[in-house]
Amino acid sequence: DRDVTGVQTCALPISALPGAGLAFDSKPKAAVRASESTNEATVIKRVLEHWRAREERTKSIHVTWETKERPPADAWMKGSLWMKGNQYCLEGAWIPDQARWWHAFDGATTRFYEARDRTGDISAGNAGVERIGPKLFPILFFARPFSQSGFASSPAKWRLVSEAEVFNKLHCLKLKTTRGGPDETIWVDPARDDLIVGWEMRVGRNWSTLVAIDYRRDVKHGWLPAHWTETQRWRRQPQLTGSIEESIVRCSIDEPIAKDVFAPAFPPETTVLDTRNLERYRISKTGARVPIAKINSPESFKIAKCLEQTADFTISPEPMKDAFDFIAARYQIKVVIDPSVAHGGADISMEVESKTAGLKLKDLITALLKQAPVPLVDRIENGVLTILPAPATK
Repeated sequence: DRDVTGVQTCALPISALPGAGLAFDSKPKAAVRASESTNEATVIKRVLEHWRAREERTKSIHVTWETKERPPADAWMKGSLWMKGNQYCLEGAWIPDQARWWHAFDGATTRFYEARDRTGDISAGNAGVERIGPKLFPILFFARPFSQSGFASSPAKWRLVSEAEVFNKLHCLKLKTTRGGPDETIWVDPARDDLIVGWEMRVGRNWSTLVAIDYRRDVKHGWLPAHWTETQRWRRQPQLTGSIEESIVRCSIDEPIAKDVFAPAFPPETTVLDTRNLERYRISKTGARVPIAKINSPESFKIAKCLEQTADFTISPEPMKDAFDFIAARYQIKVVIDPSVAHGGADISMEVESKTAGLKLKDLITALLKQAPVPLVDRIENGVLTILPAPATK
């Protein structure tokens, strides 16, 4: 082609020209990324502020709920939680056998009780209510997202995955934690004050748990949990995969709570291990403490606590020494057969056994010792469980 001046020109497509198209971009890519980052920070900050405000206005709480497994099981549980400040009491009872347990913290001391074994435990400090298990988490999600569930309160610990995620037929925000450890995902409902409606935790590729929470509207306190479902999945052990359904029976906010709720008394016939005073005692029928043993070290306390646990094994016929070596390794405690046992006429190579499952460790040991040709006893001293000849009786 030639123009009117006679100079030859080349008609190139606009897209072939250097810089073509830039003039048509409303925002450069760097500006888009900056805008997205600003929006993410704003959303996360808002969510955390809403969580914190809900926690600050919830001074106390009392919740009772029921747990049922799917498929339906013969046993199901009723649980209750009382919480005020940093004090709490969590209790449960398995139905129909009414096997009751509770875990309480009064602000200074933790107490734990297991009715099935009639055992109690006292320790200084807070063992942490969140360690009881994920069944408690949904209750804390709506009231205490930070102080008890352990969620990160720093915006830097979160990233916004999506602002339009559908979860349980709700349009939610999807957030993930960026901290190390288990991979946690949270779904929050922006239409209901950023309530947590879903939580998933994954540990490696083998195990995950997903909790979906439904709420009801309370005239005075707003949205309160009404029902939730927890589904656990095991990749390597699919037979363990299953779900539980939990329903709220009662939920009260900021109502008076009796002080003794957070420091419940152990019922009669409870054997108590006290790490504060390093002692072991039994609660009599009158409520008095009957000393059993003064425990002289933390190692001795560990042994005493192991003796109260239910053994998840039986002992096949094997030499006495091998049986006690196995027990020592199983519980990571020190067990010694005193030389006086052999001198007294009991051969430590003699075979012993225990075919009864579900015994407390102390009862299993007693059953083994009864098989010796001479009376034997066990004694805790200086961090060692020692097998000795029984004291001579007059």
